[in-house]
Amino acid sequence: MSMKFGRDGDRHDKIRKLWKERASGRSSWILTLLPMALAFLLGWGGLVQAKAETYADVANSRSGNISVIRTSDHTVVATVPVLSPNGVGISTDGEFVCAANGTNSSVSVIRTSDNAQVTQVPTSASTWDCSFTPDGAFIYVTTSTGVKVIRTSDYTVVASPTTLGSWRVAITPDGAFIYATNWTNNNVSVIRTSDHTEVTRVPVGSSPHNIAITPDGAFAYVANSGSGSVSVINLALNMEVGRIAVGSSPQGVAVAPDETLAYVANSTSNTISVIRLPDNTVMGTVTGVKSPLDCAFTPDGAFIYVTTNTGVKIIRTSDNTVVATVPVGSDPIGITIGSPPVSVATLSLNAACFQVGDPLQLDLRLVTGSTSPPGGTYCFELKWWMETPMAFPADRISLANL
Repeated sequence: MSMKFGRDGDRHDKIRKLWKERASGRSSWILTLLPMALAFLLGWGGLVQAKAETYADVANSRSGNISVIRTSDHTVVATVPVLSPNGVGISTDGEFVCAANGTNSSVSVIRTSDNAQVTQVPTSASTWDCSFTPDGAFIYVTTSTGVKVIRTSDYTVVASPTTLGSWRVAITPDGAFIYATNWTNNNVSVIRTSDHTEVTRVPVGSSPHNIAITPDGAFAYVANSGSGSVSVINLALNMEVGRIAVGSSPQGVAVAPDETLAYVANSTSNTISVIRLPDNTVMGTVTGVKSPLDCAFTPDGAFIYVTTNTGVKIIRTSDNTVVATVPVGSDPIGITIGSPPVSVATLSLNAACFQVGDPLQLDLRLVTGSTSPPGGTYCFELKWWMETPMAFPADRISLANL
């Protein structure tokens, strides 16, 4: 049996050991492990996805950084310096985070594997929010002079679909359309992503702030900060089909992953409105949350993270109880939650069939994402060789029949 441990590109020599099984007594444990390993290979296609760790990225505008919170234990694990971030977004694959740097008129792009800023793209206008297209090819940015489109292959602004002052942005799950709130014009721009063209504007309430799209892509919910309401937009019709009264100056809105609830952050009434979907009824109010601004659900919907002027409040959605407050930087505003790339494991053999007496080589490779442990991709290989005597049912055996 040969085992190799090391990191790709590591300077250290790999450790090797060789164990040859020549007696049937010592071979029995291999016979026990082999079916398990083959079941791993044949039953799951040789690929296992490890559980993804989830992180919340919080834009701290005044302190000029992003707090990275591990949601499994609500702990800040990193602080990333940028400029004056207002809104943040994470790519679908979890590899990058964008930060709209407010009056610094730029967008920072951060690599999640090492929390390093890889570039800063000038936008020539104050930037408020950003969102990646699902394929990661573009970043849509809301600015004081309209929506800007950044091509990620070379981080260049390639289009400006609108000229209205926009605040927040959301993208449909299929990536076909972008919705941007125009806070001074009381409407929402609908932009087709295939050609970066504004196709219509949807009238909503006064001073629309944040916007959230349901996971099925059927509706958008818009927090109207000037009218204390939430507009419901039917995305098939691009029409407001309902308006829900909430608290005063609603800023943030988020839809639960299972589409049963929407939470609204009412900044001046210091409350969170809980809306039941799809009948759009306010079914509860969370109190004692001072100056809430933005909110985001964990992927399992068990918690919602809310930015406030006293840190990030974590609300357990099963009973709408604030269970923790996470201290972050100064003036936290935007928040996004996502998962960086996760670990995979693969198993392969040197042949589909083998003859008793022939060596069988079984390779197990585990590759972990560079976020845990940090510093690069790690590979672990396990090999063993089987030799006679072995108690197989026939003189030739196919792996497919095990």
